[in-house]
Amino acid sequence: MDLINIIFGMKLRQARLEAGLTLTDLARMAEMSPSYLTEIEKGRKYPRADKIVKMAEALGKPYDDLVSIRLAPSPVSYTHLRAHETVLDLVCRLLLEKKKKNNANTVHHL
Repeated sequence: MDLINIIFGMKLRQARLEAGLTLTDLARMAEMSPSYLTEIEKGRKYPRADKIVKMAEALGKPYDDLVSIRLAPSPVSYTHLRAHETVLDLVCRLLLEKKKKNNANTVHHL
């Protein structure tokens, strides 16, 4: 997982929730599948520019707001944040945990 993918996914989710849309609503409006949007929100995929344009239009947001790596303060509750942890701290923690898990699953052949 790439940090840019994670940040984009978090921004997309934040914008979607602020707009009061479900994944199904946004998928219909942006002409995409809900499963594809889920993959984006989880940071597993990064959409092409034409898809970002459709998402931005559906959300009523400028394209640049979605692709900027700046994280805006959010009224959305991230229940998986630890006390005093910022969103960036969470992203870094999740990336480190994933890297440790991948390293533990890697078999080294001599």
